[in-house]
Parts: sequence; C-alpha cells; structure tokens
Amino acid sequence: MEIKDVILKRYIPSDGMALKITRDCFGCNGICKDVSYSSRPVIAYEDDPSFSVEEVPVQEYEKWVKEKGCRVSVGSLIQ
Repeated sequence: MEIKDVILKRYIPSDGMALKITRDCFGCNGICKDVSYSSRPVIAYEDDPSFSVEEVPVQEYEKWVKEKGCRVSVGSLIQ
C-alpha cells in the first residue's frame, strides 16, 4: 500500500458569485464532464486534473438550481 500526503484547496466564492465545478466522470460512452454549482465554499485536491472550479455570477447558479433542482453532487466536498 502506498500512502501520500495531499494538498487541499478551499475555493470561496466572492460576494455575488458562485462556483461552477466541472469533473471528469466515467459514463457509458467513456469519460464525460459533470457540471455542478455551489454557492458555498468547496474543498478539493489541488493536483486533480479531472476537477476544475471557476467563479460565475450567482444568477448562473440560481438558473441551474431552478433547472436541475437541488441534488447531491459536490456536497460532500463543501465545508
């Protein structure tokens, strides 16, 4: 077994902003992109190339919530 220390980053949205999280996922047709949003801070492994976070206007987050509803996605990463 190999054990490695990892560096985590906490992404905190600015006022009036939210976070757009894109992750690579394995689907029936291979790797696909899963997009979710958070209005709260998100913690992620710093060197994960399959995970990206960008700041977007909170209106984009609100539109996503109205279209998709609340769902569990990056909730386990929110601190």
